[in-house]
Amino acid sequence: PWQRLRNAAWAVRFPAEHLVQFEPWMAAVTLEVSLYIHKGFSPWSGVDHLLEEEAEKVGKKLAYLETVEEQLNYLVKLPRAVGIRMLEATIEGIETEPELVLDLINAWAQGDANAMWR
Repeated sequence: PWQRLRNAAWAVRFPAEHLVQFEPWMAAVTLEVSLYIHKGFSPWSGVDHLLEEEAEKVGKKLAYLETVEEQLNYLVKLPRAVGIRMLEATIEGIETEPELVLDLINAWAQGDANAMWR
């Protein structure tokens, strides 16, 4: 398990020794975000951020289905076994389909919902 975690961390250029300090769900999220950054995407170029900027320009107020705090609370309350499975699935994705991120982004940009579900 440690070698797989180290390899996945190396693949996304994140220091593996930091991951062992995290809860499994946090390690999974960190690896996932690091993968997107490694593939050239910026956290600030996501659709949420772009919509917030546009809304601010035209003076519109946005409403959210859930806050960042609520999202984090869901993750914090996950049973440890679920967090471990989440981390395993993230590592598996990095090992077997590192380019899937690009496919997913391209499908989203083209509005291809079917491709996103594949």
